[in-house]
Amino acid sequence: MREATRQEPGCLRYDLHRTEDSRFVLYERYTDADAIEAHHATPHYRELVQGRGLALLEGRDVTRCELL
Repeated sequence: MREATRQEPGCLRYDLHRTEDSRFVLYERYTDADAIEAHHATPHYRELVQGRGLALLEGRDVTRCELL
């Protein structure tokens, strides 16, 4: 997922982190909202996130931020 996403034209950053208590934090940065939508339409996102990943999570929080 990481390498495929980093190759997307609108992806500026895609980093996965694990906290000391084994939670995962994904930091993504895209050129604009259209690039995010394009990411969500990719085969790797649909297969790995929507198809498999979400079912494995106990919870999921998404926070969208504006770079200052």
